[in-house]
Amino acid sequence: MAVPDSGPIHLTGIVGEIDDGEYTVGYASLPGSYSLKNFSTGGDDAGAINKDNRTTNRPDETAPHKMSEFYSYDHDIASPFTSTISNFTMTSTAGTGLGGLVYVLKSFTVNPHNGAVTGSIEVPSSNKGILALAMSDQGDPGTTGTANSGTGFQQQGTPCLLDFASIGSAVTVSCRFRFQPHSSGATQNVNVTFNLSGDLIDAEDVVVVTKESSRP
Repeated sequence: MAVPDSGPIHLTGIVGEIDDGEYTVGYASLPGSYSLKNFSTGGDDAGAINKDNRTTNRPDETAPHKMSEFYSYDHDIASPFTSTISNFTMTSTAGTGLGGLVYVLKSFTVNPHNGAVTGSIEVPSSNKGILALAMSDQGDPGTTGTANSGTGFQQQGTPCLLDFASIGSAVTVSCRFRFQPHSSGATQNVNVTFNLSGDLIDAEDVVVVTKESSRP
């Protein structure tokens, strides 16, 4: 049982949650020299905070440390995802414009949930090509970005929001990336992040490469 989401809570109960995964176990007195600071930061022998909890349901690890930061904390909660996207590379040829568009399909799986996923592509200080993202929880969004109820392509700087069609079970999110090459040869790392109901669940770098066109 997790820490209650409201009302009075006690440090002995938090000890029970972190040590035994059961807030109601508690202790008549604190074992050892544990303190609120220890449990908020994972210091001494208190054990690390389970960061698979939403950020609103776990301590922020910075002073001043507050009991209220443990509301709804669940030490046994599972990760919000069972698979993630690894860093990858997309390559096209300079000077080909829309004719040089390339696509890559990736996916990750989110455990039972009740929120929405937002994909965000950073905007580098100097773009070397244009990266865009489309998502769907019903299959590949395809090269149009809208197949299988896809979100449509959203370019760098515009969040891509996917509201889940159903809740209560694990969902595979299909992510179709589209890259439009730069006008000349260039290589750039672009950071892509995915948030579930406001909490970061995955981040990776997409290396976009524009090759110089071959000349006879």
